[in-house]
Amino acid sequence: MPRLAGQLVEVLAAVMVGYRDGTRVGADSLMNGAVFGRSDAGIAALAPYLAQRDWPPGAVAARPGTG
Repeated sequence: MPRLAGQLVEVLAAVMVGYRDGTRVGADSLMNGAVFGRSDAGIAALAPYLAQRDWPPGAVAARPGTG
């Protein structure tokens, strides 16, 4: 899974479209599933939200019940 937080919105949106369309080299199947069926407008709305998130490395593993 690629790191999404802190990416440029335009780059993140383009990468998400590539995953959706299957044109991203080395496509990650988890990302393909996450964007499957999303419209260009949906991706354009989602990219800024994901880009501004503050997800430090290890945050998920540090949560109780996830590791």
